[in-house]
Amino acid sequence: VRSVVTLSDLPVVEFSGGLPRLTPFRKVAISEGIAEAIAKRPLTRPFLSKDGRAAAFFVGFVAEDRTAVEAAFERTEGRARSLAPAGAELRFVGGDLIQRTIRDLMKRGMVESVGLEILAFLVLLPFIFRSVRGALIPVVSVLVSALIVFSILVRLGETIAIIDVAVPALIVIIGLCDGVHLVHRFESAFAAGKSKSDAVTEAILRVGSACLSTSLTTGLGFASLLIADHLAVRSFGWKAALAVLVTFFVVIVVVPLGLTLWPVRRPSRDRLEGRFKVGLPAPRRVFAATAIVIALAIPGVAMINVDSHVLEEIPEDAEVARNLAWYQERFGGHFRFVVDVTGGLRDPEVFAAIEGLQDDMSRQRGVTGLESYTQWVRAALGDVEGPLGEPQIARALGFIKVSGGRFPRTVLKKDQSEARIIFQTMDLSTRDYLALRDQLDVFARRLPAAVSVEATGYTLFAHESTRLVVTTMVQSLIISLAAIAVFLAFVFRSWSLGLVCLLPNLLPILILLGVNGWLGIPLRIGIVMIYSLGLGLAVDDTIHLVTAFLHERRSGAHANDADAMLAALATTGRALVLTSSILVIGGLCYLGSDLQSLFDFGVLLTVVVIAALAADLWVLPALLLKWAAAQGRRTQRKPV
Repeated sequence: VRSVVTLSDLPVVEFSGGLPRLTPFRKVAISEGIAEAIAKRPLTRPFLSKDGRAAAFFVGFVAEDRTAVEAAFERTEGRARSLAPAGAELRFVGGDLIQRTIRDLMKRGMVESVGLEILAFLVLLPFIFRSVRGALIPVVSVLVSALIVFSILVRLGETIAIIDVAVPALIVIIGLCDGVHLVHRFESAFAAGKSKSDAVTEAILRVGSACLSTSLTTGLGFASLLIADHLAVRSFGWKAALAVLVTFFVVIVVVPLGLTLWPVRRPSRDRLEGRFKVGLPAPRRVFAATAIVIALAIPGVAMINVDSHVLEEIPEDAEVARNLAWYQERFGGHFRFVVDVTGGLRDPEVFAAIEGLQDDMSRQRGVTGLESYTQWVRAALGDVEGPLGEPQIARALGFIKVSGGRFPRTVLKKDQSEARIIFQTMDLSTRDYLALRDQLDVFARRLPAAVSVEATGYTLFAHESTRLVVTTMVQSLIISLAAIAVFLAFVFRSWSLGLVCLLPNLLPILILLGVNGWLGIPLRIGIVMIYSLGLGLAVDDTIHLVTAFLHERRSGAHANDADAMLAALATTGRALVLTSSILVIGGLCYLGSDLQSLFDFGVLLTVVVIAALAADLWVLPALLLKWAAAQGRRTQRKPV
């Protein structure tokens, strides 16, 4: 514990024989009465509630790490409860408590959601594939991947931040999609009369290359985040890329190995076999429907709000949320908007201008109080009112200096070269907080040239960080799209095909943005990663279907490109429906989380899975057939 500040011990100034002296507030309160003593001294007001029925004391901790702070808080809480008089009610409020609650909710939500996903998959996959191996082998590959990835992160001393909530989902998506595609191809080959070893080989050759391409493409997209300006985004980028590549290598080893060792006696047919039929609607209908969807999504995109606030992640009935609401109702804002003041602290013109700025800022929405060096200067003079001259300011600053550590150092440096204004605010959103910063800049233009002010502090850093993370992710998403288009062109050895594949990958992101806006979900750190995840999922589906179509087209077994596409849809398209159905169930598993970001993540994951599936089953085939027709015409025009 670094400091404990209570109303009882708060130093106030009394004059004896015309000279100021510091005395504890409790002595003044005894002689003057608590209410009257507080009314005369503005700096004491934050310690007593508006109704006079509750008092606050402030405890400051200093420790090397988060664990030490939490341990110190628990000891302090226990000691405070043991000393509290009978019948007294204690409530604990603080930024560390809020952050700890969010971390606990995130950990519990991730464990519960991923655990529920695994349980759902273990039940759903045997039903779909009508075999235990169809469920157990992909799920085991996911669990092994998660174990390896998180073991590496622990070994490297990395922690999981709220921005990293997509990493477990990424492992599940990549692992299950690739695993289901491999199992599906194996079962199809085995049912066609091939031996078990030949069926495993065909699964590796036909699906393994597509899985490699999808993993490299998705990994490349996440690796592009390494150029981001924000450390947390760069950290997420390499963690996600690591998760993708590790999951691919685990799946490509564990699934074929499991199928080889499993005592397979007869092929199992999934429940969609013989029932799954996807036709090829007229391209005009597909493109018209796509245009309508885009038209509906665009207004939603325009409504997207990049915003966040501290308590949005925590349920209203959580103890820390109830205590904070109670505190802010009775005492005022708990959060701090900090302003550093440099230069001219003894200048009466500067002093008056700073007080004017404080008055202007105090009238802004959400600002409930302040603590400033100007208040301590007036307190040192007996809380005098009216303009102050330079001798008065100098005398007050001299008194503060010789008083040593009894005056708080939070608002004035020891050498008195810099001062600080601390505004108490409610739980403002990022937009409101940054607007407050901008308003400070407007008021600061009226200050004398001798003084400068700058907004600072952890709360401002957190809100600026939120805005930076979102803008950085948008920029990185654009870079990822360009990199993926180039990579697809390289993989398929065709620039035109690479560009054709880009639209079905853009469409789910656009739909996701539209739904995000229509539902009023603010774009913030906890959910912005769903866009990178959605892009990876869309690319995964696209590569599998394009690879299957090109294989069928080159096989020479079909009379035309439309038949080749129908054959690709009958096999790979069916696998896409299976994996997407599984992922929708996985997304729904997040809806039970108490952490708002995980809940919203589940909603948006479900949306992007359905959108990616629709784009790949209807839009992509229409585009591929147009591309194939153009390729055919180009071949016919070449001279013999």
